[in-house]
Amino acid sequence: MLKRPRSTHTVVYRPKRKGKPSKCWVLHYRNPKTGKFTEKSTGTTDRRAAQRLAVKLGEHLARMRDPLNIPRVRIDEWFEPERFTERLRRGLSRREKTIQNHIPKIRSFTRWADKQGLIYLDELKKGDVESFLTAERLRGLSPDSARQTLATIRLGLNLAIEDELLHENPSKGIRVAVPDRAPRIFTEFEIHKMLTQFKPTVRDFTRLVYYEALRVGEACHLRWEDVDLDRELIRIRGRNAAEEIKAWEPKSKAGTRVLPMRAKVKEILDRLYVEPNGNSPYVFPHLQKCRHPERQAQKQFRKECGRIGILPMEGKDPSLRDLRRSQLTELAHTLSPYELQSFAGHENPQTTSQYYVHLKSEDLGRRLAQLDLPTLYEDLYEKPSPSLELSPQPIASQCLTDTSLR
Repeated sequence: MLKRPRSTHTVVYRPKRKGKPSKCWVLHYRNPKTGKFTEKSTGTTDRRAAQRLAVKLGEHLARMRDPLNIPRVRIDEWFEPERFTERLRRGLSRREKTIQNHIPKIRSFTRWADKQGLIYLDELKKGDVESFLTAERLRGLSPDSARQTLATIRLGLNLAIEDELLHENPSKGIRVAVPDRAPRIFTEFEIHKMLTQFKPTVRDFTRLVYYEALRVGEACHLRWEDVDLDRELIRIRGRNAAEEIKAWEPKSKAGTRVLPMRAKVKEILDRLYVEPNGNSPYVFPHLQKCRHPERQAQKQFRKECGRIGILPMEGKDPSLRDLRRSQLTELAHTLSPYELQSFAGHENPQTTSQYYVHLKSEDLGRRLAQLDLPTLYEDLYEKPSPSLELSPQPIASQCLTDTSLR
């Protein structure tokens, strides 16, 4: 039998209780209301998690509160879209677009929990989250989407822990296996087919994304007031919602930048400005008619790739991000890492080099062939021509023996 602890609270590991094995850590604390010592299971086998819970226990006891008397909250109430998004805005600095992307994921999770008979947050176990992800994969969800769904659920449960509605996150330690696919870099032949055989509207958009290495959202929301044809500059910046203008902001602070306009892009923008489509402030107004311009642009790009014979690689369709990656890989031969980082709109050069620059063996072989080190040393240290070779005799003896000098 365990001894009564001397301090106000402590954490004890109890291997057995009444002959039955118990693998949980137990909290012993003095109830601030009754003054009696109370024993409560933490529900976790992790020693560090139990110690963190004990720290919170001490903070609550200092305020004369019983921390283990946690109110039960329903899953559908906690993951209700309006409440969940408001909690994200209050506690985390995230883009509005990122917050809205969480809504379909939490709705699918609450529907699944309702079918399984799970009502309260404290009823969730690790196996329940794994079963949900398995059901989503069987429904046709890709590994990348399943990983994003898991991140949303984990975020919501972490917020519940911060609000003291849970002791431990049941999604902790769960991993979604994602196949290791090599990033796709388009060949010169594929890029030539895209820039010449696409339909006019898709071809102009593809050229802008490729030559300026823009993100899809940056190209979709590009406005004429951000294009300076005289100075040949393109400004990428966010904007608030206004008449005929949708609210949009770059992916990060580094995404707000000014890019030089390349010659191919200037030709496209000059032609589009001469023949504007109505009075729209956008460079590509046909994409703004859709609810999700980025998805529509990706859909049109993949459709045109299939039409001209550019097939998926390793089960993944070609995307505009692969086009951006191909351009940054090509520019890596001429620009420095920090220049490439600024051109791509990343916060640090490690992001650019790790995810967007992938040199091929053919490119490395071509660069080494240009160096051609043996030929370089031969050119620096040329051997004297045979006509200038000196004989071992001294110069004076040569003059004496040469009859032409007598």
